[in-house]
Amino acid sequence: MKLLKRILTRLIIGANVISAILLLVCGWSSELYPADFPRLSLFGMAFPFLLLLNLLFVIFWMVVSIRRVWIPVVCLLVSWPYIHDYCPINWRGDVPDGVIKVMTYNNEQYGRQEKDENGQN
Repeated sequence: MKLLKRILTRLIIGANVISAILLLVCGWSSELYPADFPRLSLFGMAFPFLLLLNLLFVIFWMVVSIRRVWIPVVCLLVSWPYIHDYCPINWRGDVPDGVIKVMTYNNEQYGRQEKDENGQN
């Protein structure tokens, strides 16, 4: 039973290290120019899933073995700039006088219902 526990623990640690490395690579992929690296720049789309996975590893290691919680915590701290780029937290501050607020709406579909003289959309 001890052997099974040791093997399972090592597999989970390996999965944790791999997910941590992949999270860092996903964050770094936002720095790539898509025209030069089209497939590698798409790797960043997995960022939210790997972020969630690393957060789950933090919770898992806090419950199972607090000694190993440093693996995902260090990864999250190193990837903090990428996390902040993905989901920024902007604290409210004093609004300066004379500022212009810009609001945009995605209204591409509003003109799609019009038909021309031939009845074509």
